[in-house]
Amino acid sequence: MARSKVPPFFFQWCSPEVENLTILSVQQWFDHGRETAKGDAGLLFGGCGGKFTVPTCVLIADQCLRRIEYLHSMGILHRDIKPENFMFGVKNRIHVIHLIDFGLSKRYYDGRHATMRTNLSLTGTARYASINAHRGIEQSRRDDLEAIGHMLMCFLRGTLPWSGLQAKTQEEKYRKIREKKEQTPLEELCAEYPEAFKVYLQKTRGLDFTERPDYHALRKLFSNLRQETGPQEDHGFQLLGE
Repeated sequence: MARSKVPPFFFQWCSPEVENLTILSVQQWFDHGRETAKGDAGLLFGGCGGKFTVPTCVLIADQCLRRIEYLHSMGILHRDIKPENFMFGVKNRIHVIHLIDFGLSKRYYDGRHATMRTNLSLTGTARYASINAHRGIEQSRRDDLEAIGHMLMCFLRGTLPWSGLQAKTQEEKYRKIREKKEQTPLEELCAEYPEAFKVYLQKTRGLDFTERPDYHALRKLFSNLRQETGPQEDHGFQLLGE
């Protein structure tokens, strides 16, 4: 299947209220937390300690899954899931997360599902990329979803087991990251955190190439957790001082 270019105005399809978009990404809020942990008490993200709480991650998970489901419904993959590509709104919409940057996006469905190819170079950000993407397998909906799971675990843990690996070349670094992802059991990766995060990664890693994910069931993992942990309000992010 020939690659179809994503329209330049596609950003508006995922974030209709473009005028309310801020320049701060989830990553920047996360970095602010690290700085605050070093003593900068003036930042909004005070007391975070370089990690997000479970209630905040639950809110982030729900919105990220809604954004990616909508993108997938248009027959398009994002292929570069990372905190920098999820942006918070401003003013009374500051609690709304927007999905941006479709430079690596690609159509997976245009009358029929794309064919699986192999021996491909890694597309996306290695830290969050799916294991199959590392293995050179054509990406599909499952890969965006798995990458969201890796991102959520980074928020919870503050780092990932494959972060900061030393290598002399990019090829060696990507190989080491892939091997570490493959060798790290989900029980270890998600230890000390609610079961929903491990189950989410189990389900997304278990999807077949052309399988339509059950987005509702994936979101329900986190909505059920939210009933146990909170927050009650949709704007109850720790970074907003809730």
